[in-house]
Amino acid sequence: MMSHIKRHTGVSLSVALLTLGVTIGCDSSSVVSVARLNVHLLDDTMTSSPRRLPSSGRMMVTPYDVNARKLRPTAEFALSSGVGELPELPIGRWRFMVSGEGGGFKFFGGTGEFEITDNEARELHAVVGQEQCTGLIPTMPVPSGHPYASEASPDIPQASVGSAIAELPNGQVLILGGGGINSTGTLTSVHNRISVYDPEHGLIFPTGVSLTVPRAYHQATQLDDGRILVTGGYISVQEGVPQPTASAELIELDADGALQVSTSNLLQVEVARAHHASVKLADGTVLITGGLGANGAPLKDVTRFYTIDSIFRAQGPMSQARAYHAMATIDRSSEPAIIIGGMTESGPTDSIEMFTTRSDNTMCIRPSTQVGCFIGGGSLEAPRWGHVAIKSTVQSNTVLIAGGYSAGTQPQPTALASSLEIFYTKRTTNTQGAEVELPDVKTIGTLSVPRAHLSGARLHDDTLLLVGGEDLAGNSLSEVTTIQLRSDGVNISPSPNSRCPLSEARSEPRVISTRDGGAIIMGGRLKGSMQAESGRVELFYPSPPNLMNILTVE
Repeated sequence: MMSHIKRHTGVSLSVALLTLGVTIGCDSSSVVSVARLNVHLLDDTMTSSPRRLPSSGRMMVTPYDVNARKLRPTAEFALSSGVGELPELPIGRWRFMVSGEGGGFKFFGGTGEFEITDNEARELHAVVGQEQCTGLIPTMPVPSGHPYASEASPDIPQASVGSAIAELPNGQVLILGGGGINSTGTLTSVHNRISVYDPEHGLIFPTGVSLTVPRAYHQATQLDDGRILVTGGYISVQEGVPQPTASAELIELDADGALQVSTSNLLQVEVARAHHASVKLADGTVLITGGLGANGAPLKDVTRFYTIDSIFRAQGPMSQARAYHAMATIDRSSEPAIIIGGMTESGPTDSIEMFTTRSDNTMCIRPSTQVGCFIGGGSLEAPRWGHVAIKSTVQSNTVLIAGGYSAGTQPQPTALASSLEIFYTKRTTNTQGAEVELPDVKTIGTLSVPRAHLSGARLHDDTLLLVGGEDLAGNSLSEVTTIQLRSDGVNISPSPNSRCPLSEARSEPRVISTRDGGAIIMGGRLKGSMQAESGRVELFYPSPPNLMNILTVE
């Protein structure tokens, strides 16, 4: 089967066209289905102008069978001649992974999931990005027949702050809730909208469903079964004061692929909270810690969600009440998570606590597999809140800690934390001669642009991505930094690099790694002499991946 690439010069879109046919019977002209793939390169964030694919070089297209979870052979195309071969694809559910290079320019990306069915013509779209660069989604054709075609947009239709994002099992990314602010940054309204980024079309669409209650500064955590748990957040603003909620809800796709939102009396966290932290533990439960309570003060309260019966169970409290803190999992069955820093009632803290379920631990009250509690986990070298903690695989139980404010109050911070710190565990021998693993924290470098209220994610090749934030004067930043951690077996060293900046400076963006190896960056807060909400959507792609790193292959 032959496929052809056509280049359109002098237009804002670089397009690759691949014609795929599947034949049946003895008549080779009997085509079961035909698909055309359009490859769109992200626009330049500095100028909002289009980038173009190289005029020479190669592009590789690898089909991925979603149902069988298998890669098909990669087809290679010469960018100059536009000729190549692609194997036949049977009826089923697929994705295309796309990468290429030419003249020192490297790019990669892919399509969303799509269905090849009998006797159907499909128009497919792959979004690809320049290596180590942020890009704006270009103007994409709106799919005909889509129920929300008239409302499709490359950006979030209604900008907001404090939204949450989460990936569905089909690769679509939900944008959940959020709020509006006035020019001074005060929260004035909260909404319950659910929008979705659809990588099959490269556009944001409404979903036709809403959260059961409005929420801002809530948490969304994907469960092992694909459902999304949404907890807490501000539900309204009364006389200028945001009101947190104790409610939670579950979002899932039903058997027909429709979005479902559900709640019940069981889905109550007991304590109302916002600006809390949430993480899925190795056993599939979800740990929810701290936050700001109904009186606006930090909380010690901790709860845990069990998927087996969809019930929250109270856990032992943290030793310190905290909000705006960070949390990460660690690969130990007895201490499965760490809580790092945060803002307390008396200011930013440098303390780290470990959540333990080890029943023989005498440092807290009666821990068990069902009800855990907290023990000391060391101290940061600098207090911080509004920071990020990103798990790395450079060594066992390694977590990078970056950014945040280190002094002052929540409304008036006075210093930024510039150091890059590492949490890790080290093996040692106790007084009884037994080998134990103890936590440790140390500084390994500095952040070239210190900032708080940044966001981060770990990408396919263990690249740690830091996005946006704000400086000490409260101005939003467009900074994008990647960090590669390296280990000589004892010491860990970082290699931070500034990358293509965001198209607009913003703090509190929402960032999530995507299944094509990149990351999507959504929304945030525009801060300067006046404040506003951001609805901007951008993508970041690191170095082109080994597909084995980002796809489950049998």
